[in-house]
Amino acid sequence: MNNDYILRPIVERTIEFLSNEMGIELKNSSFEILYPHKAELFAYTTMIGIGGSANLMFTMSFENDILETLTRAFTYGEIDESELESLKESVVCEAANTVLGNAIMNFPGGGNGVTITPPVMIEHGKTITKNAESKIAMTKIETASGLITLAIIG
Repeated sequence: MNNDYILRPIVERTIEFLSNEMGIELKNSSFEILYPHKAELFAYTTMIGIGGSANLMFTMSFENDILETLTRAFTYGEIDESELESLKESVVCEAANTVLGNAIMNFPGGGNGVTITPPVMIEHGKTITKNAESKIAMTKIETASGLITLAIIG
C-alpha cells in the first residue's frame, strides 16, 4: 500500500479536527507530502501502529506551543498549571488516536481490514531514520501556534 494513500486522509482529517473542532487557526490548509530520509521529531510525539491490510507506523509530533494551545482547547475550564504537562502528554495520544480512527474510513478499500494499536508516547525522540526497505511519507501542518508533523513509516 502506498504511504501517500494512507497519509492524505489522515492529514485532511487533522486539518478538519484542528480548525473545525478545536478552533485552532491554521496558517495554511494545503500541505505537501515529502519523502525524507529521516523524520525530525518535536518534543511531544506519539506513535500508533497500523496493521491488518497495511503494516505501517503513524507518528504525530507537536511543537510545545501548539500542543499547549490544543490542550487548552481540549480541556474544559481552567487548567491547574501543575497538571499541564501530564495533560499535554494525554492530549498528544488522544488527538492522534481520534484523527487516525476517523481517517481510516477514507483509506483505500474503505479501511476494511485495518487495525490500529493504542497510541504510545515517545519521550525525548529526535529523529526516525529509514532503512533501505522502508519509506517515510511526511507533512507539516502550520498553525498560528506552531508546527505539527504527521508521518507514515513503513
